[in-house]
Amino acid sequence: MKLRSTALFVAGLLMIASAGAHALLGWPGLASGLIDLNAPADLMTGLALSWYWGSAALAAFGVIVLVAARRIWAGDATPANFLWPIAVVHLFFGLAALLATNFNPFFLLFIVLAALTAAPLLGMRDGRSGTA
Repeated sequence: MKLRSTALFVAGLLMIASAGAHALLGWPGLASGLIDLNAPADLMTGLALSWYWGSAALAAFGVIVLVAARRIWAGDATPANFLWPIAVVHLFFGLAALLATNFNPFFLLFIVLAALTAAPLLGMRDGRSGTA
């Protein structure tokens, strides 16, 4: 359980870090480009809100993974059930983004986060460790 939890702690911290980078580094660059294009104010506002919502969701995913990792570290595997959707969303978004961007390697980060979240869950079932 300790190794599983360690991988989940890493995944959760990376998700939170990527949320911070998304909000603090990603939006300003995008906003600057939109300003250069004279994008309408309502478009800028809508995109900013969506962008920051995405950042908040990434941070929330990270917090959920960290809380689950702590519980799993303590021997309670029940929270593992709640991590599968996070892993699946990261995987499918990463794959779709790779295809949409002609395989921009940046989007491999989402697939790595999916693997770091899902791999420790393999073999955990019904709140217990093992394949029971």
